[in-house]
Amino acid sequence: MLVKPVIVLLCVTVISLITLNMMFHDKYKSAVIFSITIFLIFLFGPFFSFVEKIDLKFFRFRYFIIIYTFIFLVVLLFFLFNKHINSRKVSRFLNLAGLAVLSVIIINLSISTLSVLYNIKHDVPEKEQDIFYGFKNHNQSSSNIHLPDIYYIVLDSYPNQECMADILNFNNEDFTNRLKSKGFFITKSSRSNYNFTLFSIPATLNLNYLSMKKIENGIYMFKKNENFYNRLKKRIENSRLVSYLESMGYNKYLDTPVIDKKFLSIEFNIKLLYMTILVSPYLSNYVSTFLMREYAILNLKSWINYEDIKKPIFYFKHIIIPHVPYMFDRYGNIPDFFSSNVERLFIEQLLYTNMHAEKIIDNILSHYKEKKPIIIIQGDHGPDIIIKDKERRMKIRTSILNAVYLPDMKENIFYDGMTSVNTFRILLNKYFGTNLELLPDITYYQEVERDRLVVYNPK
Repeated sequence: MLVKPVIVLLCVTVISLITLNMMFHDKYKSAVIFSITIFLIFLFGPFFSFVEKIDLKFFRFRYFIIIYTFIFLVVLLFFLFNKHINSRKVSRFLNLAGLAVLSVIIINLSISTLSVLYNIKHDVPEKEQDIFYGFKNHNQSSSNIHLPDIYYIVLDSYPNQECMADILNFNNEDFTNRLKSKGFFITKSSRSNYNFTLFSIPATLNLNYLSMKKIENGIYMFKKNENFYNRLKKRIENSRLVSYLESMGYNKYLDTPVIDKKFLSIEFNIKLLYMTILVSPYLSNYVSTFLMREYAILNLKSWINYEDIKKPIFYFKHIIIPHVPYMFDRYGNIPDFFSSNVERLFIEQLLYTNMHAEKIIDNILSHYKEKKPIIIIQGDHGPDIIIKDKERRMKIRTSILNAVYLPDMKENIFYDGMTSVNTFRILLNKYFGTNLELLPDITYYQEVERDRLVVYNPK
């Protein structure tokens, strides 16, 4: 992830220093001006985020950028025209400060890397009760023909109809009614257990909440090393659900960007660029779309080759839209980035997601004539739309679409208001004869990823 950005920044540094030195004929002044400029450029995003969190009523981006530009110019002009400044001493000070910062970064990065490597080598899963004890049947392979194929399709940031109607004033019933006409059951008011993908999907696939420690009443934190990517990957690839289905003779096919190096590299570059003025409401979506759109299209198009698969199968497909950035209108075109209506951009991308979700469903069902598969279409959490009212923001962020296609079922076995952690507990009890207890439906909410978790009870 670091190689390309470092190369680009080094090239920018060399070219800038050469250009400035040609202008001022003073290498120390050139170095000071460049250092101050780079510092202020990359301070913009973090400072804007800090001010935005204060939630000042009069705060607007256009006011912030005017004030910041004014400060930027004042600082530059001060170093440019103040003859009493010793550029050589200032340059040396900035060099020392830069080396100090770099040393701290290298030390922290080294500690984190060694910690991850140690955990990979010595990772011993916490001792937990085997929820499948007594239900595994390793001799099931002889009757694999009777096991239903299972498709679990996650649409990132897809909320339920009730929240969209209430908060976004959008009626999504055209889509849900078309799903019903294909034989799907739609569960009302479903919620995620966490409002971030990295925690929501592993909890669903492991049929249990992630390990947390209680700080005070209603407030929790993840246990040490709980959010490392290598542990996340294990929780998906070697989840309780996947392990159980493999023991029953299933073949797994997992397609999720959250453990894909290319996707993580794109996300890193986006976050780096968001430290600059590119974090602005209009430019940010354009930058993200430029970097992410091609990957999103490949993510939509990638699918298993039915001629090569060995049945029965468990296929997990994670689709990264309608999550931000808003890269598509309802027809798949690049949207109007200068629209100030973020909710409208989200709805347009959601309509495009609906179209592809139906194509995926039709593609699956077309390959089955008699024994139909189980198909679950779920959101992992709701959209991260900036809504001033905290209760409404939390409500839509934790709401999810929950649609299920159940072979030979005349009524929905899911229940309204359920959370995703009980999805496969219910399905396994019904189709595999397990007797797993349903867990309490709890939603944990974080304002910032890896921050403290607060128990959220929607009103």
